[in-house]
Amino acid sequence: MDKEKLILVVDDDFITREALKTILAKKYRVVEAENYEAALKAYKDNDISLAIVDVDLRDKKTGIDLLVEFKRSNSTLPVIILSNSSDMDTIVKCIKFGAYDYIAKTNLDNYDDLMIKIHNCFKKELEGNIIQEFERTFDEEYPIIFTSKVMKQIMEDIKVADDMSILIEGETGVGKTPIAKYANTLAAQKTNSVRPFVRINCAGLSRERLQADIFGHKKGSFTGAVADNKGLVELAKNGDLFLDEVADMDLQCQAELLTFLDSGEYRRLGDPVVRHSNCRIITASNISLKERVEHGLFRKDLYSRLSQYKVKVPSLRERKEDIKPIMEYYINRFCGFQKPYAPEVLDIYMHHDWLEGNVRELRDAVKYMCIKARDSKDISPAHMNGDYYWIKKNISEVMIDKNNMKTNVEDMGYENYLSNIERMILSELITEEKSVRSLAKKIKITNMTLGRKLKKYDLCLD
Repeated sequence: MDKEKLILVVDDDFITREALKTILAKKYRVVEAENYEAALKAYKDNDISLAIVDVDLRDKKTGIDLLVEFKRSNSTLPVIILSNSSDMDTIVKCIKFGAYDYIAKTNLDNYDDLMIKIHNCFKKELEGNIIQEFERTFDEEYPIIFTSKVMKQIMEDIKVADDMSILIEGETGVGKTPIAKYANTLAAQKTNSVRPFVRINCAGLSRERLQADIFGHKKGSFTGAVADNKGLVELAKNGDLFLDEVADMDLQCQAELLTFLDSGEYRRLGDPVVRHSNCRIITASNISLKERVEHGLFRKDLYSRLSQYKVKVPSLRERKEDIKPIMEYYINRFCGFQKPYAPEVLDIYMHHDWLEGNVRELRDAVKYMCIKARDSKDISPAHMNGDYYWIKKNISEVMIDKNNMKTNVEDMGYENYLSNIERMILSELITEEKSVRSLAKKIKITNMTLGRKLKKYDLCLD
């Protein structure tokens, strides 16, 4: 029995709700709701451990709307989606919005499959959270996978950071959070103890909210402060506080953070009591903090303190040798085994720019592909998202002379050879188009990206 876990069941069908409640109540506590509004109220009034949501709610708001709201409010809440069908588009959409899993109601005959999914979900949560307030040191969702020399060097370099503040810079999705967690793990191994790792994303938070979250607040210090609240620096004591997207931090918050770094002392918002924490600060930014300093948007003295040890993570397009191992890792993870794939699949990913999300984008692309190929013996380009699939025909046409490919690569150099292929593709595509906008829409890239490529190869299109 696991009566500490409370499961929210959301379904507009009374019979289904009662059946689920009867089965689940044998092991868990259960609260039920028949529509979107009732579900939100139940969620706000209770400490929900997991939600089971019918995607086909006969309401103004669907189950997907509820999923989005749950993940917005609490990104770690696991949500299992139920549906009367196994529509692939619906499955993909639910996974995209953060559903833990998806199950068709036709598979609920004996409820064994659902109970197994719930058990595995809670087992994964238990294994990953030694202390509830701290994030997991090892993040299965964003592991560090690489073969490139540059990433090997970064992994070696981070070992000498010791207790210095670490600044990790790189584009969105390159793996800044996993590297921060890796630094935390290394420090924990040195002391052979559990080391807290607490994370906050500074983007989009108001000054007051950020101050309250980082340093804590006293009851009544602002509207909505109904109780005293510990700050993240307190939760991260003897460990690491990871400030993601630190470039967005307000200047006043920056001043308070600098004071904390200098003395280890802080005050909760609205509380005169001086407290102390010895947590290390690890920060990350997808834009250059040095440039922010030059524009007066970031304190120079704080930048100096945060960048005692600086790491620059290269984009995926700068280390394309990592694409294959990353792709194969996620194929194995999402399929449950190393499912065979056509060579063209890797070719397509190798020729993609990865401008939008780097490793994270590749992970999501592989996840989509594995879902589409779940009933196939192997994976082909036809299973890929349209954002990548468009280039398949062009690659097969320009690379058919495989007998001379090795010689051409050796003569031209790898990067020059890839650039030549890309130029050939674009040269062919622009012959049938009248504008950058129409071509960009057809091949599913942004106008800016296409314009940059055309300029790079001195190609003209109005």
